[in-house]
Amino acid sequence: HSIFYHVCKDESINTQNIVLKNEYEKNKKLFLDMKKYYQEKILYLNEILENTTKKVYLFGAHLFGQYLIFQGLNIKKIINILDNNPSKQEKRLYGTKFIVKSPKILKDQDNSLVILNAGVYNDEIEKDILENINNKVQIIRF
Repeated sequence: HSIFYHVCKDESINTQNIVLKNEYEKNKKLFLDMKKYYQEKILYLNEILENTTKKVYLFGAHLFGQYLIFQGLNIKKIINILDNNPSKQEKRLYGTKFIVKSPKILKDQDNSLVILNAGVYNDEIEKDILENINNKVQIIRF
């Protein structure tokens, strides 16, 4: 819904001959492509959620999780939001009804599914859950 530009004034540059390219269309396309990507992922996830009998958790008490929720992720089967940060645990994820829990609650829950959308941290989080908490948890990541 928004495109932001961050600029800084540099007094050391002679600006008389500088022409800034208008990159609005390029940036708008990047934004719309990202939005389309997430819309497709949400449709995919909603189909899985509709057909699963597993206990469902969404990993990440941050913008990634909030974005999925507010763009249409079916939250009826989601039990909790999971996050490794103790300062977020036992608190409500802003704008939602969900209480954030430690992923350690998966310890004895073999019939669980975790939606993982944590960007560059996906590998680390998935490895921690499967190797240190419960290797029977199904993880859907993107």
